[in-house]
Amino acid sequence: MPNDIREIINSLDDQDKTMFNQHRTEMRRSYLTAHNSIIGVHAWDAYDDAFMDIIDLKLAILFDRAGRFEAVKDKTIDDAMIERVENDIIDAYKGIKQVAVSPATASMKYHPNNQGPPSPNGQGWTSKP
Repeated sequence: MPNDIREIINSLDDQDKTMFNQHRTEMRRSYLTAHNSIIGVHAWDAYDDAFMDIIDLKLAILFDRAGRFEAVKDKTIDDAMIERVENDIIDAYKGIKQVAVSPATASMKYHPNNQGPPSPNGQGWTSKP
């Protein structure tokens, strides 16, 4: 199933698009009406937006269960693109400068650079012997 609502709607045939949009509108309108009559539109918040998204998701799942989605083109990456990305990563890595460890950090008995064991109290690295 596609991830984006636009992809979902575009992957349906015309009749299913109409049905999806009709049910989506009716369910959203019903929630808006209930919300407004119970606590008012002034109390709208992020949870209400999330619920509207759940309506889209649930409808998409119903259409998916019914086998109504047409094949969605997979995004393919060719070898040239892979090589470009790998080279960009290598170039970025080469550009990273090593930073010297501060004297305070270097003086820590169990600092990872000193190859000492972790502290026995389980609270990470410590400067205490």
